[in-house]
Amino acid sequence: MVMEIFNAGIIGCGKMGMQHMKVINASKRAKVIAIADPRLNSAEIRQIVGKSVETYDSAEHLFSKVRPDAVHIVTPPETHYAYAKLALENGAHVYIEKPFASRTSEAEDL
Repeated sequence: MVMEIFNAGIIGCGKMGMQHMKVINASKRAKVIAIADPRLNSAEIRQIVGKSVETYDSAEHLFSKVRPDAVHIVTPPETHYAYAKLALENGAHVYIEKPFASRTSEAEDL
């Protein structure tokens, strides 16, 4: 039986984003393939994630280049809705740090 690998992306690579990456990569069935963060220092993050993970300065750029099966949104709460909507529009499953959305209307829209 061949096990399919689940490809994940992470939007936001602060402390929590790095924790999510460690947990995902510890799984035998998933791996992080891309990280997006507008404050990303590629040289610095490369020392942590290695060369196998693509790094992007925006979520839009990430989705223009790769198609993760899911993304973890680990960013400030006011950005959750926009990133989740973008991920869903690009066919990715979404895991969002709490709060899920800032407004009821945003949660209903997603």
